[in-house]
Amino acid sequence: MRILKTILFFLFTPLLFAQSFNKVYVSSGTELFKNVFKTDVGYDAFGMTTSGSGSPSTYDLLFAKLDSCGEVIHAYAYGGFRSENLTGVVQNSSGNYVVICQSLSYTSVLNGYEQDVLALEIKPNGDVFQSKLIQRSNNSFRSRERPKHLILCSSGGYLISGNDEGNGSRYDDPSILKLDNTLTPVWYRSFSIDGEDNAYGITELSSGRLITVYSEERNRDLVFMKHNAQGNVLKRVQMSSRSYLYNIAGTGTSLNDKSYFLTRTNLIPPTYVLMKVDSNLNLEWSKEYNISGGMTLNSIKEINGVLYATGHTSNNNEALILKLDTSGAVLWSKNIDNGSNTAGYLYNLEADKKGNLIGVGMVSNPSSGNDAFILLSDTSSSLVGCESTATASIQVRDFPLTSSTLSNPSEVNVFKSWNRSVTKTTLSLVDTNLCPLE
Repeated sequence: MRILKTILFFLFTPLLFAQSFNKVYVSSGTELFKNVFKTDVGYDAFGMTTSGSGSPSTYDLLFAKLDSCGEVIHAYAYGGFRSENLTGVVQNSSGNYVVICQSLSYTSVLNGYEQDVLALEIKPNGDVFQSKLIQRSNNSFRSRERPKHLILCSSGGYLISGNDEGNGSRYDDPSILKLDNTLTPVWYRSFSIDGEDNAYGITELSSGRLITVYSEERNRDLVFMKHNAQGNVLKRVQMSSRSYLYNIAGTGTSLNDKSYFLTRTNLIPPTYVLMKVDSNLNLEWSKEYNISGGMTLNSIKEINGVLYATGHTSNNNEALILKLDTSGAVLWSKNIDNGSNTAGYLYNLEADKKGNLIGVGMVSNPSSGNDAFILLSDTSSSLVGCESTATASIQVRDFPLTSSTLSNPSEVNVFKSWNRSVTKTTLSLVDTNLCPLE
């Protein structure tokens, strides 16, 4: 009986404890992961690939279903003969995934300027449940929609921040798009502002009101806007610095009605600034982060009451994770070993119910090119045998900003949308270990 118990223990032990892994996924072209979700059987990862049905130089949406050890169950590419650039993914209450892309393949006018919002709802088995193409155009010259950030809306549906060129000019204006559960636009607010203005982050407050941020061209300052639940502007505040501030890939997160936004300075090498604002756009603090040799930060995310920033270090070309408290102080910073690869980039983090961190990104390899990777770790400072011997020493300082209230901009609410079928292609992904496991 004792022998039987011992056998059963060893048979079922792998099911009781989370398996840590770190894997690279190789296909015929370039692959990268940008979002990941924990599932009952493993992980669902979303990214971009050039191995789909389109041209080898264009990207399709990538969806890979992985088991609990990170091995591929199936993988699919979605797109046409031009690029679908992934903006964001959320999981809805039905368990399906809503995906937003900036589409060049399915536009109503196929020219170099036309770019529309492609919204898809994808089932966990990879089938497309519904898809729509959305264009907010009031301009006979061209329509260029650039979705940047996607979040679930507390009242139902989805919110997308970005910018467009649909106000009768050739300049980008900040915009917010609200979709219902059928991916049909409820409203699409575009804000007419002089010059090139690039929006990126959006957060929702407990009241249902919204906060967005954009960088304005004239002085390279950041401008925060507070909106009601219908997207109308209630307040606009400009944050100025002696250094230029540039928007980066759409990112923003919130905790207890405080919003955190990440941006980049014009310094060489660039530094990164994290700002915390309250529900009325008052700046609570702004911190500047730097590393010897330079770095890139791609995202900021709240997980279990703390903040995580992900990116890449320039001095040794390794992926980077920063863990921060809500005052902006660095709790720890770690590099991820590239293994046999020449460079690593981390784009996003998620956590499972046990608090284990799941990181996704891309590595570069001289033989196979750019490949997607995934890392399962824990929330301590150990990275499961993948931690680099290099020390990621981060310098942090206060970053002074001057705030001033601006008048509210004029608004345009014109859009059109239509159903659009999307080509789905089965993709071959081969997984290998990134570095030895402990």
